Amino acid sequence: MSSFSMVVQCLLFILLLSVVIRDGAGSGCNHDDRTVCVDIVKLRRSILQAPKNFKTSHDERILLQVVKFDKIKKHKMYHGCVLRKIVDFYDQVLQRQDMDYTDLRGLLHDVKSCVRKNKTCEILYLQAAEKKVDEVKIEEDMELLSRDITIRQLQNLQEAREKVVKSQKATLDKAMGELQRLDEYIIGKGLRKGRKT
Repeated sequence: MSSFSMVVQCLLFILLLSVVIRDGAGSGCNHDDRTVCVDIVKLRRSILQAPKNFKTSHDERILLQVVKFDKIKKHKMYHGCVLRKIVDFYDQVLQRQDMDYTDLRGLLHDVKSCVRKNKTCEILYLQAAEKKVDEVKIEEDMELLSRDITIRQLQNLQEAREKVVKSQKATLDKAMGELQRLDEYIIGKGLRKGRKT
């Protein structure tokens, strides 16, 4: 009987320990792994409500192809740094539209607040301003390093932002055309999980 009660006590202890670990793992950060800190469903709905009838050329993309961008999304810091710039860029684009995009801009602000700030971003932003990335290499080499792809994406966003500031219609239309797939770029390791604090 003594060994049986010892086994029961051990099992209860293990059960209690597993509950404490599961429930308390993120308690210091108030994170909940089942949710992200922005309402992705609401974000998708807002994006889908935006007009889709923008005529754009297919030559210059602002956001890299999803296949290439996936390399950025797998790296928490790179993805977070790019997300911050994407949100800033689209905030400017949406401000220059005839329609009211207050809700979508608010959701994008939520996305930005769900991205951790880190020193890597400042380094990447400086490199994007200074470093030339070989376009041919990006097109030919699908094994290109995440860092190089990140720098190229940041450069694309900076070039497009400069055109948006000048209210260049072709760039504004291209940005709105690419808006329809924006949620595919947002979801990734750079977007912190857990509820907003």
